[in-house]
Amino acid sequence: MRKKLLRAAAILIAVLLVLFLALRAYIAVEEKKRADAPGNAEEYDAEHLERHADSVLTGKRILFLGSSVTFGAAAEGQSFVELFEALDSVDAIKEAKSGTTLADKTSVLSLIAFGDGDSCVKRLQGVL
Repeated sequence: MRKKLLRAAAILIAVLLVLFLALRAYIAVEEKKRADAPGNAEEYDAEHLERHADSVLTGKRILFLGSSVTFGAAAEGQSFVELFEALDSVDAIKEAKSGTTLADKTSVLSLIAFGDGDSCVKRLQGVL
């Protein structure tokens, strides 16, 4: 009986290890695809953009609150926020967290995926 339990445990550990390695490989492939996407090429990096000399936004402090789009999840962490910083010399505060919502209503899914289901409203109150 003990031998069967040990064998079953060993098989379970082996299966879990294979699944973990497969998941890691999948994640690595997806990250590489995103990094190699044409829109993420070096030439589009915000550092290479020429500043607007006469922007009315120069020196203004702006809070950008949002989720994955504001964060730039598909663009290696660069979004329109970095464009405002680079082009208009904005003092940007980027408060972005992928998967969050505007409402304070938490769902079971958000609790499972993101812990407390932190909404943009809660995060804004924390920044101010």
